[in-house]
Amino acid sequence: MEFISPSAWFSISLPDGWHEFEDTEESFLFYNPERWEGNFRISAYRGDNIQYATRMLRQELKQAPQSKAQKVGIWDCVYSRIDFQEEGVDYSTHFWLTGEKDIIVECSFTIKEEVSPTIGETILKSLRIRKANEVWKRIIDIRLAEISRINMGYEWASKEVKKLLRKDFTSSEQDIEKLQALLDKQVSKEKVPQSWIDIGLTFGAILVEEMDGMRWISIIDGKEEYPALQFEDTDVFFYPTLFIAQEKKQKGQCSLKDVFSTLKAQIEKALLT
Repeated sequence: MEFISPSAWFSISLPDGWHEFEDTEESFLFYNPERWEGNFRISAYRGDNIQYATRMLRQELKQAPQSKAQKVGIWDCVYSRIDFQEEGVDYSTHFWLTGEKDIIVECSFTIKEEVSPTIGETILKSLRIRKANEVWKRIIDIRLAEISRINMGYEWASKEVKKLLRKDFTSSEQDIEKLQALLDKQVSKEKVPQSWIDIGLTFGAILVEEMDGMRWISIIDGKEEYPALQFEDTDVFFYPTLFIAQEKKQKGQCSLKDVFSTLKAQIEKALLT
C-alpha cells in the first residue's frame, strides 16, 4: 500500500495488511489491525530554506546525547530509542529523524522490546520526498483526510434531507429521489456550490452501499487531491465531487437517477470484458 501525505509532501510504502488510523493532527499512524506487527508514525515539517533539514539533523545529534547517526536506505538519519513497559509488557520505540532540503521527517516505530525494528526500517527506506518542481499523479487507497470529508458531506446532506422531507435517510438506492429533491432545492451564485460537493459525496456513499465492488480511493493529481470511486480493478471511475457541476454544465441539469443507471451499465459492461 502506498500512502501519500496530504499536499503530497512525501510518500511511503506499507506492508500488506497495514492501514492508516486516526492519530494527532500533524502525525500519521499505521499498523496491521489483523496481526499487530508494530505501530509506525510519521510527521513532516517544512522549514524556511533548503538548509533546514541539514541544520535540524545536526542540532538533534548535538542536543540529544542518546542519539546517533544511522543510514537507513538512502536516508541519513538521527536514531534514538526509548524502552518502556505497559501492562507488564516490555516495548521499545525506535525514532528516526531525516529529511532533505527544506523538509524534515520524524518517524517512530513501536514494537515489543525483543523484536527487531526491521519493518519500521523497511517503511523508512521506502520514503520519498517530493521535489518542489515534481508533479505526482497517483491513485491510492482512501486516506483519513478524504474519509473525514466524505463523512462531513454525508452528515450535512442526510440532515438536510430529513429537514426537507421529514423522512429517514439510509444511503440506499431508494434515497436517490430524496437526494435529488435536495439538489433541486439548492440555489447559489457560486460556480460550484459547496452543497453540490456534499450531495455528490453522499451520492457516492449510496453507490458504495448499492454496488458491490465499488470502493473509495484518493486521487492525487498535481495540486489537486480529492476522493473518488473505482469499481474493483477496472477502468470504471466516478468522481463524486465533480460530476454534478459537469452534468449541469453539459446538460443544464443533473439527474442522479440517470447517473446511477449510466454507471450501473458501465459496470455491467466492464464485468463482461
